[in-house]
Amino acid sequence: MSSSGSDFFIKLLGKKLLKESKEVETKAVVNEADYVAIYLSAHWCPPCRRFTPAFAEAYKAIEKKGGKKLATIFVSCDKTEKAFQEYFGTMPWHAVPFSAKDYIGFGSKAGKHLNCTGIPTLAIFDKEGKMLERSGTGLVMERGADFLKMLDPKEKAKIAKEDMEKLFIAMDANGDGYVDPTEIKEAFDSLGAPAEITTVEVQTLMTRDADGDGKLSKAEFTVAEYSVNGRSAGWLGNAIISNREAMARKKKAAEEAKKFKADADKLKGSSAFFNKLLGDKLLIGDKEVDTKSVVGDKDYVAIYMSAHW
Repeated sequence: MSSSGSDFFIKLLGKKLLKESKEVETKAVVNEADYVAIYLSAHWCPPCRRFTPAFAEAYKAIEKKGGKKLATIFVSCDKTEKAFQEYFGTMPWHAVPFSAKDYIGFGSKAGKHLNCTGIPTLAIFDKEGKMLERSGTGLVMERGADFLKMLDPKEKAKIAKEDMEKLFIAMDANGDGYVDPTEIKEAFDSLGAPAEITTVEVQTLMTRDADGDGKLSKAEFTVAEYSVNGRSAGWLGNAIISNREAMARKKKAAEEAKKFKADADKLKGSSAFFNKLLGDKLLIGDKEVDTKSVVGDKDYVAIYMSAHW
C-alpha cells in the first residue's frame, strides 16, 4: 500500500484501532490488507444485530480460506462505551476506540465521508482508498463469503453473466427459449412485487427486444446486467424458482388433501373412517389397542391435535 492509501484510512479512522482490548496502529492494519471495509453499526439497531453475525461468519470464512485479505474496521454509533464494548465483543475484526470521538458515530470522519444516514453501512475500499462497494451489506447477505469475488472486475463480470442466465431460465416458465411480457409479469407477481414496480420492470426488460418480435431470446435477455432495488439477477432467479417450487408443492399438497378427504368421506358411518384418519392402532397408556375397538361403540369421537412445545 502506498503512503497515500494508508494516510486516507488514517484520516477517516484515526491513527489507532482496537483488536479485542489491544491497541494497534491503523497503518499496520490496512497495510496488510487487499481490501478495507468500514462498518458503521450499533448495538441498539435491530437490523445491525441481524447483519453482524452474518458478516462475521463470512469474514471468518474468508480468513480461513486465505487468499485476498480483508481488513474490517467497526465504527461505532453506540451511545455508551458499555454498549460499544458489549457489541464489539461479538466481532472478529478491528474497531475505532470509543474514546476517539472524532472518529465514531454518524458525524465521524468516516460517517461524513460516506454521507451515512442509516445503519448498518458497510463500505469496501481497495488498499489505495478507492471505494469499490457502497452497499456492502446487501452484497454480504446475498453472497456470503463469496462477496469478495464481486470486488474483482473480471469475477464480477463472470458472475453477472451467470446470474443473467439463471434469471432467464427462471423467467422462461414455459421452457420455449424465450421470455415474454406475460412471463416477466408472472415472475414478479410470484415475488409479491407491487403492480407499479412490475409494470416498470416489464417495460425495462422489454427494451432489450432488439428484433421487435415481442419476446426476448436468451441473447437479448442476457445482453447486460440487471438488478431491482439492489437485488441481483441471481437473487431474483433463485427467488422466482424457489417460489415456483413452493407453489407446486402447495398445489400438490392441496390435491392430495382433497383426494384424502374424498376417500375418507366415502367411509363415513363405518369404523374404517377412523382407521383412515388415525391408523389401525392407538395407545392407551403404554398399551397398544385396535382403533376399531376404541371407536366402535362410541356415540361421539373427539380428535385432539396438540404438542408439548
